[in-house]
Amino acid sequence: MTATYAPAVHHGTGKGTASLLLGICSLLAGWTLIAPVLGLVLGFMSRGTSPSPAAAPAGGSS
Repeated sequence: MTATYAPAVHHGTGKGTASLLLGICSLLAGWTLIAPVLGLVLGFMSRGTSPSPAAAPAGGSS
C-alpha cells in the first residue's frame, strides 16, 4: 500500500508579523528612531518572500 502525503506548506519567516508589531509598538510607546525604521525594512523584506496567490494549489482555501 502506497502512502500519499500532502505537500509541505510554507508558513513564511515572520518578518511581516515582526514589522506589524514594531509599527504598533512604535506608535504606542513613542519610539521614533530605530523601531520604525527596522519595521519598514522588515516589511519590505517580507513582501519579497511571501508566496503569491497565483502559486496556490487549485481547490485550496485562500
